Order: sequence, then C-alpha cells, then structure tokens
Amino acid sequence: MSVGKIDHTRVAGGIDVSAVNATIHSIVRDIDAQLENATNNGKESITVTLPESFHVGKVTKAQAQAVIFTELITLYKSQRGFSDVTISLKRNTFNIGWSYGIPKDDYEMRMALISQHLVADEKKKVSKTS
Repeated sequence: MSVGKIDHTRVAGGIDVSAVNATIHSIVRDIDAQLENATNNGKESITVTLPESFHVGKVTKAQAQAVIFTELITLYKSQRGFSDVTISLKRNTFNIGWSYGIPKDDYEMRMALISQHLVADEKKKVSKTS
C-alpha cells in the first residue's frame, strides 16, 4: 500500500475508497510531521490522537475504524519498519516508538563475539573491567 492508496481488494462494499484514501493520507501527513519533529528533538516515541469517527461510506463506526487503523498499522510496522506500533481504542491514539543505536541484546551478543576473538593481552583487560 502506498500512502493514500488503499487496496480495493481488501475492503468490502459500502466503503468509499477515495474517502478512505483521503483520510489515511491526512492522518499520515500528521503522523509523519510528528515523527520528524520527534526525531529532530531526540525523542523516541510519538502519540497521535486520531479522529473519533471516519466518514468513509456506508459502514459502521467500528468498521471504518478497522479499515483505517489496520492500514496505518500496516504502513508503519510492515512498510516503514517501526517495531513498536500500538493503538489505543479507549484513548483513540496511535503510538509509534523507536530507539537509537543497537538494541541492548544485539549489542551484548556482538560484544560477546568480539571478546571471544580478542588477542590474548586484550582478553585480560576485558575480563578485569567486566
């Protein structure tokens, strides 16, 4: 899915695909602006308040939310690679988190591998400082 282009084959009748596309495009612009601001300020998460209802055709509020929310989750998790994507139905918020650098468990695994391959005189220094 590209931004603002919902796949017609994934939605049922009664939905106005152009209204869905316009709604998603508008929300994505807001999320992307908040992401840019957050990363420029060294933050590692954003919370975006979503509209309470979406006017996207002859569907229930829950059905409209299901279409919009799943498209947003798919876009940011699967296509843009954010691993921490959550939504709160109670608070009507969309949350994205990320971290800078290497995740701690990955870093520790890499350091263990490096430690195993250090020259002899450096192994003693590493074991004394650990």
